This record gives sequence, structure tokens and C-alpha cells, in this order.
Amino acid sequence: MAPLASVQGQVKALFSRALKDAFPSVEQEVLVTKGNPKFGDYQCNNAMVIFREHGSVLGFESPLSVAEAIRSSLPSNDLLGDISVAPQGFVTVRLSSQWLSRQVSECFLSGELSYSKVPRKRVVVDYSSPNIAKEMHVGHLRPTILGESIRRVLEFSGHEVHGLNHVGDWGTQFGMLIEYMKEAYPNFQKELPDVHDLQEFYKPRTHDLRDMSLGQGHRGCGRNGSLVVTVVSLKASKKRFDEDPDFKSRAQRAVVDLQAGDDFAHSAWQKICDVSRRSFEKIYQ
Repeated sequence: MAPLASVQGQVKALFSRALKDAFPSVEQEVLVTKGNPKFGDYQCNNAMVIFREHGSVLGFESPLSVAEAIRSSLPSNDLLGDISVAPQGFVTVRLSSQWLSRQVSECFLSGELSYSKVPRKRVVVDYSSPNIAKEMHVGHLRPTILGESIRRVLEFSGHEVHGLNHVGDWGTQFGMLIEYMKEAYPNFQKELPDVHDLQEFYKPRTHDLRDMSLGQGHRGCGRNGSLVVTVVSLKASKKRFDEDPDFKSRAQRAVVDLQAGDDFAHSAWQKICDVSRRSFEKIYQ
């Protein structure tokens, strides 16, 4: 099987031939871009430029008439399906479903797949970027699967690809989390909690707070042996942040320390990220 060629490049070649046949006296670069999915797969934008620069000389009355000439001059091919012309002069095309099916079938039947060489680029693919100290949900899986698929296609095409999963924003919530870790998990530098336990810090839940100080909870054994705070919630913690000047001050100082590169604050932040990454990795694998 011959190496696969860029689909956009093939569409561009067809429009290049059409422009030369329709306007042999006009020298112009082919302007083919990806189209709006509502209207088509690719779009040729040359008609407006040709009309503006050469319309009166060539005897055209509008960009629409130029676009019609371009469409009529497209060579016979099995690549393009529907071809439409907008009043503004856009020529929009959809790829033929029969052509696409044939290409995919040939790939499977031949058992071989190669791609014609294109200029190598450096590409960054942004993945799901899940929230630190929160469990992942299905909304994070979609961009992960799509991102990995895109990464593999681009690497196969010869590009240098870097996957990026951005985690660990620095804000007030991290100051609160750092102070929470210091109080609820005093040994967290050596024994990391489960991400489900940190999730409790965000979740608004109702607990029996009798005989307990606000924001403190009973410590027990977690699902994988880590310490668990069973009575810490966003409701209690946020209320404490709003009503306890000392806790609020310490949380704000923790953010300042983190931004300033303080060793303890940065280590605590890193530990929180580690807890989350450990949980994320279970899902990713």
C-alpha cells in the first residue's frame, strides 16, 4: 500500500488545479483551510481575493460567480463528495464517505500503514488536567482518550509530541489544604493519605460534630491503611476559614510561602500532588 498522504494536501492540490484552469492568467496561492463542521470538511477562500484584485478585468460580477467558476473547474476525482458555494464566495467541500471507507479498508486488509513525510513539528497535547485533591470523573476520561489518540497519530506522522497534564495550581485552596494536612495528617511527610480522604475536604457533608472541635475529626484506618479524617468537610472548613481569623491567616501565609518557594510549603504542595497522581494513575492504567 502506498504511503498515506495528507488529506488536506490532496484537497489543496485539486483546488490548485481548478484555479489554474479557471484563471490561467492569475498567480495566487491556494487558500484551503479546515471548514466549519456544520458546512463541510474543507473550505477554499480564493474567490474573494480574486474578485477584489481581478474581478473587473476578468468580467466577474461578484465573489459568488468567481466561486462558481472554481467549483466548475475542479477536476474529476473520488476524494470529494458534496461541494457547496456560499454567497460570500466560500467553496466548501465534504470528503466522500466512499473514499474514506475505501482508505480505511485498504489499511486493514494490507496490514501495512505508512505516512508520507511532512515537515516535522513540535506539538504539545493537553490532556484532562484533573483537579488536585479531587477524584477523577468521566469528564476527565474523554479528553484523556482523545488526547492519547491524537498523540499517537502525530507521533506516527513523525512529529515530536509532548503530552501535558497540568496539575497543581497555587491558590487559596492550597493554603487551606496545607493547613488541613498539617492538622489532620501530622505525619503526612512520611505516610500519604488516600485521595478520597482529601476529597472530604471539598465535599459538603453533614456530620455529627458533638464533642469535636470545628474542622477536626476522628482518625481511623483508611481503605489502604492510610490515616483518614472522617469528619472534615468543605462546609466546616470554609466556615472555619471565614470565622477563624487565625486559621485564615495561617492558610493565607501558606499560599505566600508556597509562592515564595518555602521548603515546607513546597514539600506539602508536592505531597498533595503525589496523593492525587497516585489515584489518577490507577485510572489511567
